[in-house]
Amino acid sequence: MRLALPRVFAWAMLAAVQSAAWFASPVAAREAAQPAARVTLPPYVRIEYRVTWGDNGFVVGTTVQESRLGATHFSLRNTAETTGFVRLFKRATVVNASEGDIVAGGLRPHRFRIERSSGRNESADLDWRAGEVRMSNGRSFKLEPGTQDMLSLFTQLALVDIDGDVVSIPVMTSKRVERYDFEVLGKENIKTPRGERMTLHLRHREPDSKEATEIWLGLDDARLPIKIRHVDRKGTVFDQIAVRIDTTETREGTR
Repeated sequence: MRLALPRVFAWAMLAAVQSAAWFASPVAAREAAQPAARVTLPPYVRIEYRVTWGDNGFVVGTTVQESRLGATHFSLRNTAETTGFVRLFKRATVVNASEGDIVAGGLRPHRFRIERSSGRNESADLDWRAGEVRMSNGRSFKLEPGTQDMLSLFTQLALVDIDGDVVSIPVMTSKRVERYDFEVLGKENIKTPRGERMTLHLRHREPDSKEATEIWLGLDDARLPIKIRHVDRKGTVFDQIAVRIDTTETREGTR
């Protein structure tokens, strides 16, 4: 099972952006009637990430993740681009966006899209009543309750109860819905550009492969993902780490 976590470039992991399409799942009529989940995250969050490649931490790009959470609706937007020396050779920008409802179980995406500077765009509409997703390439298939898309997954991890050894969330790739089991490795104090932060460390490994994804949820930062590491099939490491988190939106943008 391949974990299609966000990547902006074929050679760099940008954990909360891009790759195959992940989408949402059907919901029963009784769930639709339930009250919205009690969201503990700030109504607005903007996270700036630095993306590095390899053991030496060579900077290859940046990612900006913005989330807006209302009483019953959410929208997420992630913009990733190459920077510095790498940008001279590979100029690339990818925007991923997700929007949907907030229900008793957390997030329930309705629409997901990818916009690439190359022009290769993708989108998907999620029909929860019909229990299927319809993709822009004409493909459609059934979904399973609780499924998250590639952006909502990380926000969902900040909302769900994590009190066991494994947290399991169904995620949809471009081909099917798969259940991703994240091993709960426990609390860990890590060094970041924002100082030392106490985190909850999660890890998903691909069977019979070097490929793995690790997530550090900030326990002092509303359980937002403050570090994400992806190891590709060749064993190359890509890290994404938060350099700034803002919860105030300004007219000029965010600061």
